[in-house]
Amino acid sequence: MPLYVYGLMRASDLGSDADLTYDKAAIDVVVHEGLAALTSAVEGEPVRLRREAVTSHSDVLQRALKRGPIVPLRFGTIVPDADTLKRDLLAARHEEMRARLEQLAGKAEFRLKVTYREDQMLRSILVENPALKRSAQAIQGLPAQASHFHRVGLGERITLAVQARRDADARDMLSELAPLAVAVEVGALQQPEMTLNVSFLVSDEMREPFDQTVERLASERAQLMEFKLIGPLPAHSFADGQLGTPVMSAAGPMS
Repeated sequence: MPLYVYGLMRASDLGSDADLTYDKAAIDVVVHEGLAALTSAVEGEPVRLRREAVTSHSDVLQRALKRGPIVPLRFGTIVPDADTLKRDLLAARHEEMRARLEQLAGKAEFRLKVTYREDQMLRSILVENPALKRSAQAIQGLPAQASHFHRVGLGERITLAVQARRDADARDMLSELAPLAVAVEVGALQQPEMTLNVSFLVSDEMREPFDQTVERLASERAQLMEFKLIGPLPAHSFADGQLGTPVMSAAGPMS
């Protein structure tokens, strides 16, 4: 029977109590030489990329993280059966996965997203750039057609000023947070107002100073920015790029 695979753990971290039930669906554990794969049987229709399925996947990994380090596999990772899972992953990559789990022990991922408050940001840019402010005031009240090219030029200058501010703010924040993390993964900005989208791998010993630093930065920049910190999470952003490539994937479009 095909198995959906959530992630890999050290079997010793699960102990005799391997109940990671989510929404009344029991999680089966496949063990091979000290490595444990968290799985569930795939029955009926194929696994599709639905929000509830993604939430279920994340919830299982989150519960497992409380037991010990986990190497998360990509959503939609399915193997034909337990024997294939043991042979092609647990046995074939045994030493690599054991080493990866040891590296992740005592660490978790934290995701930080920082977004500008748009109106406050624009006002701040104009205050810091008197020439831009004068240009903005000069075209106020002018007919749109007559001032079209002036407005386009002003918009371009403001965009460049915002980009420069965004780059400077991102550098400043990362310079304080990166030294508190074991590893850092900078993600793409998901919207124009976003200034930072970063994942940090943080050790248990550094979690408190990391949290305190984020809180301080959020307080200092509260008028201009909104901070959102999510964690602790399994280390999705720091997993091997090839790990979790589905042996047989049936994930369909998001619905």
